[in-house]
Amino acid sequence: MAPNSVRSVEVAGVGSVAAAATQSATSIAELISTVPQTWRPALGAHLTALYRTAGKLCTVQNTIVQYDRHVAEGSFPGSIVNSFKEPKLQFSKEFWAPSSGRWLPAPLLRRSIPRASLSSLARSNGSKRS
Repeated sequence: MAPNSVRSVEVAGVGSVAAAATQSATSIAELISTVPQTWRPALGAHLTALYRTAGKLCTVQNTIVQYDRHVAEGSFPGSIVNSFKEPKLQFSKEFWAPSSGRWLPAPLLRRSIPRASLSSLARSNGSKRS
């Protein structure tokens, strides 16, 4: 039987059947099934949105911890390592021996990749924190 007013609704305490059913729920569907049928449409959508938001928050917090660990160890996550690689270039003889002297692009590329990786890690870490 539905209560006549909100004041007559019994609040679930620690020892109640509703509290035990809520605590034993292992999924969002089980949690929503503990809500009375008349309130499920209103509370089900809200609980689902809250569950998804909490999941996203946990994912971001784990990513921040991983980025901080990489910064402390001086390493890079796989996404950054795989995005900055020394390109495989084959230069013509004319390029290697110009009239002004020989230009070696490989050392420049080798110096630029770690700087770009550090910059990318710092930007990624900053964007996750904001």
